[in-house]
Amino acid sequence: MKLWVPSADAIELMGPLPDEVEVVVVEHGQPLPEGGDEVEFVVPSWMDKVAVAAMMPHLTNLKVVQVLNAGYDWVTPLVDHTVTICNAGDANAAAVADWCAAAILSELRLFPAFARQQQRHSWEVRAGRPVSAHSIGILGYGAIGKSLHERLRPFGCTVVPIASRARDAIHGVDELSALLPSLDLLVCLTPLTDATHELINAEMLALMHDGSTVVNAGRGAVVDTNALVAELVSGRLRAVLDVTEPEPLPADHALWDAPNVRITPHVAGATTAFFAFTYPVVAQNVHRYLAGEPLLNVVQGPLAQPR
Repeated sequence: MKLWVPSADAIELMGPLPDEVEVVVVEHGQPLPEGGDEVEFVVPSWMDKVAVAAMMPHLTNLKVVQVLNAGYDWVTPLVDHTVTICNAGDANAAAVADWCAAAILSELRLFPAFARQQQRHSWEVRAGRPVSAHSIGILGYGAIGKSLHERLRPFGCTVVPIASRARDAIHGVDELSALLPSLDLLVCLTPLTDATHELINAEMLALMHDGSTVVNAGRGAVVDTNALVAELVSGRLRAVLDVTEPEPLPADHALWDAPNVRITPHVAGATTAFFAFTYPVVAQNVHRYLAGEPLLNVVQGPLAQPR
């Protein structure tokens, strides 16, 4: 079986693979290797989506696309229903949850304001807000949402889990409009689907109380960008964003200069251990694929069951 990977580091990080696996490194900016019509399993690089889009039509025997992130919406338009897509599951959930916790804590304890004061050499005492006094909604209660909840428990705040459907102590997304007025922060962690596209629209944002904050580490298009900019410019809401729509955010976009917003360039999961966490997941699925076993973290396609 021919396996294409985007980095030579993958070979060591995946560990020993069966002898029948031929691993080929597809280097960024280089011509595609020969034998694309023999590739059954590919790990695309999310760092160069244009190159991935150009590569996919050459992989005429493709069976599995294994992405290294939780998000997979960017690759679904590139393959048909015969190709199985797997994501990285919870391999990088802790890192994204860390970013979310940092965003919440720095927002409530005024770190951005103090950073600006430092640039001005200004010693100005300001009182932050106690985390324990806040209600935090987690929209998207998968592996990342659960990891974030665990990080927030010691702070004594009220955490409101929200998933696609209600179960146990988890609210369903159909309750979102009723929940929003009581939330101080809304953390968006949902994948991008037809159901979640601009789920947080002008109507939903209007339900949030003055001074509340939107934190988005899911997908930019889950939030209506224009509606969010309007709320930020009015001074009514705040935001901390790791993802935007569009992305990358154009240099002249209004979101950059809107008040009360902080933006990071889609790096919530980017740590020095990223590949060490994710390539073992690839290796597990390669072994499972060759053994005819159900693949891990199937998000689209036919190979959720044994062949």
